Amino acid sequence: MSHTLNNLGNWAWFDEGSLINGRNGDYNMPIFRYAEVLLIAAEGLARIGNETEARGYLNQVRKRAGLADETASGEALIQSILTERFHEFPLEFKIWDDIRRTRLYPEADGIGSGRLKWTSLATAVIQNKPDGSTKVGAIPEYALLWPIPLSEMQANPALEGHQNPGWN
Repeated sequence: MSHTLNNLGNWAWFDEGSLINGRNGDYNMPIFRYAEVLLIAAEGLARIGNETEARGYLNQVRKRAGLADETASGEALIQSILTERFHEFPLEFKIWDDIRRTRLYPEADGIGSGRLKWTSLATAVIQNKPDGSTKVGAIPEYALLWPIPLSEMQANPALEGHQNPGWN
């Protein structure tokens, strides 16, 4: 396994064997890190009302990052957990799945605060246009579902005519 400092100032890890041989390499790439396991548990517990245990898991992640304990409760606790996921996994492609799963979009909660507010996709200000204007609700509902692959549709006659909405 090798590493290099890329143009963005981030370390990029790669498996030379898989680059040379195609798909087969010697390095097992992590799919879930322990921080993600803790944050999944924290969100689930917060959503069923077990806030003390949820904060405990959230604060384990925050302490490792050198941050103060979170004391929020209720919806603010869930928002804090989603925000921690946003900060913890910026280049791990988890945020799009969070947006799809929760139907919430992260917006800055004040300039320079480092905090986010998670708002409904229907009302979120998502896209800055070149002319300076913004678009509200820029992610259509169909884009939140994956299309069913054509090969699966052809292999299973029961799926005929049942493509996910918007992908016909």
